[in-house]
Amino acid sequence: LARLAWSRRSGNTFGGVDCQVHRTGVVVPCSAHLKLYWLSADSSCMWLQLSKLQAAIHRSTSVRSRPASRRFAVMTKSKMSQGELVRNCMRKSPAPLIDIGVNLVDHAFDKDRAEVISRAREAGVAAVIVTGCTVASAAAARDLCESVTDFPLFFTAGVHPHNAKDCDESTLQQLTELAKHERCVAIGECGLDFNRNFSPPDVQEQWFAAQVTLALQLQKPLFMHCRDAGARFANILTQAGISSSNSS
Repeated sequence: LARLAWSRRSGNTFGGVDCQVHRTGVVVPCSAHLKLYWLSADSSCMWLQLSKLQAAIHRSTSVRSRPASRRFAVMTKSKMSQGELVRNCMRKSPAPLIDIGVNLVDHAFDKDRAEVISRAREAGVAAVIVTGCTVASAAAARDLCESVTDFPLFFTAGVHPHNAKDCDESTLQQLTELAKHERCVAIGECGLDFNRNFSPPDVQEQWFAAQVTLALQLQKPLFMHCRDAGARFANILTQAGISSSNSS
C-alpha cells in the first residue's frame, strides 16, 4: 500500500515502484498491481485499485516502444476534470475523517470550492481544517469558515516559512486577533524550510520562534512545517520549552 499526497513532485517511489506524481494524475508502470491509498488535494479519501482508476479514464496511453519495465500508463490523458475523476474512483471512508490541512482558499479552488466540500462530505470527511499560510490567507480562511454553514470548517492562523520574508511589526498582532476566532484551532502553518529557502533562513527562524511563543501565550496547538531543517527546528522548540515529554 502506498499513501500518496497529490502534488507537483515527481520521481517518487511507492512500494518499491518508481512513480511520478503530478497535479492531475499519477504515472505508474503498467505491470504494477498496486492498491493505492490516496489522500487528494480536495479532501476526498478513497481506496483506488489501479485497474479501476484506469477504467475511469477515457483512454490510458502506454509507451509501447519501451521495454516492459519502462512502460507507463499515463493517467493525465483524460477529458475528465480532476473532480470528476476523483468522484468516479471514490469510496466512502469506513470511519469519519478530519482533514487537518487543506489549502482551500488557494485560487486553484475558486471554480469548484463548493464541489470540493461536497465531495469531502461524500467521502466521509467529517470536518476540514483550512490552512492559513499568511495573514491574508488566514483571514480568507476565517471568512470561508463563516460563509459555509452546512459543513464543519475550521482554520489555522500563521505564516508559512516561504512567506516569512513578508512579516512585519503588525504580523503577530494580526495573528493574535485571528486566533481569537472560535473556528481558529491552531497557530500555523509555521516552521522552517531550508530546502527551497524562499525566505532567508535567519528570517524563517525569527518568525517561527515568534509564532511558537505566540502559540504558547494563547495556549493554541502548533501546525508546523519542517523540510531539511530538523536540527534547527528541534532547537527552536527546545529553547521555547517544548519537548517530547510535554508536547501534548
